[in-house]
Amino acid sequence: KRYPSDFIAGTISLNLEEAGAYSYIIDLIQDIGASIPDEKRWLSRVMGCSLQRWSKVRQSLIDKNKIQIIDGKILEKRAIKETKLKQSLKFFLLSHWKY
Repeated sequence: KRYPSDFIAGTISLNLEEAGAYSYIIDLIQDIGASIPDEKRWLSRVMGCSLQRWSKVRQSLIDKNKIQIIDGKILEKRAIKETKLKQSLKFFLLSHWKY
Protein backbone atom coordinates (compact mmCIF):
# COMPACT_ATOMS: atom_id res chain seq x y z
CA LYS A 1 0.00 0.00 0.00
CA ARG A 2 1.25 3.46 -0.82
CA TYR A 3 0.98 6.40 1.56
CA PRO A 4 1.32 9.54 -0.59
CA SER A 5 1.78 12.03 2.25
CA ASP A 6 4.46 9.81 3.84
CA PHE A 7 6.21 9.48 0.48
CA ILE A 8 6.23 13.23 -0.09
CA ALA A 9 7.50 13.91 3.44
CA GLY A 10 10.16 11.21 3.11
CA THR A 11 11.42 12.42 -0.26
CA ILE A 12 11.48 16.16 0.35
CA SER A 13 15.30 16.09 0.32
CA LEU A 14 15.47 14.19 -2.99
CA ASN A 15 15.60 15.79 -6.39
CA LEU A 16 13.01 14.87 -9.01
CA GLU A 17 15.17 12.16 -10.59
CA GLU A 18 15.94 10.51 -7.23
CA ALA A 19 12.30 10.67 -6.11
CA GLY A 20 11.12 9.09 -9.35
CA ALA A 21 13.65 6.27 -9.14
CA TYR A 22 12.80 5.72 -5.47
CA SER A 23 9.11 5.52 -6.34
CA TYR A 24 9.86 2.92 -9.03
CA ILE A 25 11.87 0.86 -6.55
CA ILE A 26 9.04 0.89 -4.01
CA ASP A 27 6.54 -0.12 -6.70
CA LEU A 28 8.78 -2.93 -7.99
CA ILE A 29 9.30 -4.33 -4.49
CA GLN A 30 5.58 -4.24 -3.75
CA ASP A 31 4.69 -5.70 -7.14
CA ILE A 32 7.21 -8.55 -6.89
CA GLY A 33 6.53 -9.06 -3.20
CA ALA A 34 10.19 -9.12 -2.18
CA SER A 35 13.47 -7.29 -2.51
CA ILE A 36 14.53 -6.78 -6.11
CA PRO A 37 17.77 -7.85 -7.77
CA ASP A 38 20.43 -5.18 -7.96
CA GLU A 39 20.80 -5.70 -11.70
CA LYS A 40 22.10 -2.37 -12.94
CA ARG A 41 21.42 -2.93 -16.64
CA TRP A 42 17.86 -4.11 -16.05
CA LEU A 43 17.14 -1.28 -13.62
CA SER A 44 18.60 1.36 -15.95
CA ARG A 45 16.17 0.14 -18.64
CA VAL A 46 13.26 0.17 -16.16
CA MET A 47 14.22 3.70 -15.07
CA GLY A 48 14.58 4.84 -18.68
CA CYS A 49 18.12 6.13 -18.31
CA SER A 50 21.69 5.21 -19.13
CA LEU A 51 23.63 2.75 -17.03
CA GLN A 52 25.94 5.57 -15.94
CA ARG A 53 23.02 7.79 -14.90
CA TRP A 54 21.32 4.95 -12.97
CA SER A 55 24.59 4.17 -11.16
CA LYS A 56 24.77 7.79 -9.94
CA VAL A 57 21.12 7.90 -8.85
CA ARG A 58 21.45 4.47 -7.18
CA GLN A 59 24.49 5.62 -5.20
CA SER A 60 22.71 8.82 -4.20
CA LEU A 61 19.74 6.81 -2.85
CA ILE A 62 22.15 4.60 -0.90
CA ASP A 63 24.01 7.64 0.47
CA LYS A 64 20.71 9.21 1.56
CA ASN A 65 19.68 5.96 3.32
CA LYS A 66 16.65 5.41 1.09
CA ILE A 67 17.74 1.97 -0.13
CA GLN A 68 20.15 -0.72 0.97
CA ILE A 69 22.02 -3.29 -1.07
CA ILE A 70 22.32 -6.63 0.73
CA ASP A 71 23.44 -9.87 -0.93
CA GLY A 72 22.85 -8.46 -4.41
CA LYS A 73 19.32 -7.29 -3.63
CA ILE A 74 17.83 -3.82 -3.27
CA LEU A 75 15.83 -3.35 -0.09
CA GLU A 76 13.61 -0.52 1.02
CA LYS A 77 12.53 -1.23 4.58
CA ARG A 78 8.96 0.06 4.51
CA ALA A 79 8.09 -1.57 1.18
CA ILE A 80 9.41 -4.90 2.46
CA LYS A 81 7.45 -4.47 5.70
CA GLU A 82 4.24 -3.63 3.82
CA THR A 83 4.74 -6.61 1.51
CA LYS A 84 5.24 -9.00 4.44
CA LEU A 85 2.18 -7.59 6.19
CA LYS A 86 0.10 -8.06 3.04
CA GLN A 87 1.34 -11.66 2.66
CA SER A 88 0.60 -12.42 6.33
CA LEU A 89 -2.91 -11.03 6.03
CA LYS A 90 -3.53 -13.02 2.86
CA PHE A 91 -2.30 -16.23 4.55
CA PHE A 92 -4.44 -15.54 7.62
CA LEU A 93 -7.56 -14.95 5.54
CA LEU A 94 -6.99 -18.04 3.41
CA SER A 95 -6.31 -20.25 6.41
CA HIS A 96 -9.41 -19.04 8.24
CA TRP A 97 -11.78 -18.97 5.28
CA LYS A 98 -14.79 -21.17 5.82
CA TYR A 99 -16.58 -22.72 2.86
